[in-house]
Amino acid sequence: SRGLGDVYKRQKWLGKSAFKVAGKAVGKLLVVTDLVRQHRVTKARPRLLKTVSPRSSEVAASSLDALAAIGVRERDVDKIAALIKKRKGSRHAHLRIRALLVLGSVKHEAALAVVRECLSDRDTGTRAVAIECVARMADKEEALPLLVAGLMDKAQSVRVNALRSLG
Repeated sequence: SRGLGDVYKRQKWLGKSAFKVAGKAVGKLLVVTDLVRQHRVTKARPRLLKTVSPRSSEVAASSLDALAAIGVRERDVDKIAALIKKRKGSRHAHLRIRALLVLGSVKHEAALAVVRECLSDRDTGTRAVAIECVARMADKEEALPLLVAGLMDKAQSVRVNALRSLG
């Protein structure tokens, strides 16, 4: 069995040094971000936020998954919101959806504003996740009109998520 010292060393290494060792190598960054997610290394949050917007969509997705596991703070919302605004088009819908799931865990006005914008996204999946996030993040008075509007969406998945969120 491993002692607490080993756990502390691993957490410290994953929080800082592992990202330096990985450098810009996509494969190494994928391994590091996955380990951070599995071990829930909160000290790695600043490094994850830096890897959310590299050239590699794979690294950005893995970093967002890790952030979803460890949670984000209110001050991190702007960086994740920037990713959603920057990555447009159907090619990047999976990243916007992952980023929405991360923002959906934060009850912050800036995060809610980004989620509201995603309710009119071209991608059906993005809208469907955004409607769920609105239900979790907004107070009932604010969420109700948005959820009712979601019932009128042209996509069935959005309508279903709006209906689930209402009742």
